[in-house]
Amino acid sequence: MWDPFTSNNSGREDNKLNRRSCLKGLGTAGATLATGLTAASGTAAATSEWSYMVQKGLAEETPVHVVAGEGYGPTVMVVGGMHGDEPAGYNSAARIARWNIKSGRLMVIPEACKPAVRKGNRLSDRSGDGNLQDLNREFPAGKTPWSPLARGIWNVVADKDIDFLLDLHSSSGLYKWGNGGGVGQGIFATNAGEADQVRRRLQSYLNDGFIDNDTYKFTGATAGEDGSKRMLKHKVGADLNTPAILFETYRGLSDERQETLTTSAVYNVCRRKGMFDK
Repeated sequence: MWDPFTSNNSGREDNKLNRRSCLKGLGTAGATLATGLTAASGTAAATSEWSYMVQKGLAEETPVHVVAGEGYGPTVMVVGGMHGDEPAGYNSAARIARWNIKSGRLMVIPEACKPAVRKGNRLSDRSGDGNLQDLNREFPAGKTPWSPLARGIWNVVADKDIDFLLDLHSSSGLYKWGNGGGVGQGIFATNAGEADQVRRRLQSYLNDGFIDNDTYKFTGATAGEDGSKRMLKHKVGADLNTPAILFETYRGLSDERQETLTTSAVYNVCRRKGMFDK
């Protein structure tokens, strides 16, 4: 059972993300989150779970987990592991895939690029020809995704009529406009639907409740899609007009801190959509 408040007490500056600030951020609703939201949390009767494979039988085969509540509600999709050297994303997604919900549906791909995750690399050689590929640059807006794996993931997104997408990542640098130092502690939205509103709300939620060192405050940006970056979240916004967010933690924080921030952000989005209430 997940306790998001366990600390590794590394003595680094990021330990200012402490239990008290986590509890402050989660508030009353966080009591459920603190129990882990797993099948062991006592609400299994309200949830059905199953999974299926993308690229079944191939080296890049990866599961899609579906968690469905008993009540009507939105479909939220969570993707981790686009890049294999960003464990906060795929470890958080694996935790989220074990949540129970009471309404709506969670679609979770914890390890989108399994070959990269296996090797701990940002890029992967999925074709066997020695060419390294970045999965999150294979989703051009208005066009067919470039690779079989990207097409398989896109088919899940497009076929399931999702209402919101969160793509979970981490970065070796902190995000500030124009400094080229990375995108950590950044939340990036497309301009489709409520994405910008959710981004701003998440920044406030995390900064007010979890961060007491300005260095690690979340910032971000909202931008339209010009087709140049070929990211999944841009394609979701441009082609489906569905709100999407790319969420980045800073790898200078401990893995556990990053996972607490990531899972709490996803929880906040789902809670506001009524997925934990009948």
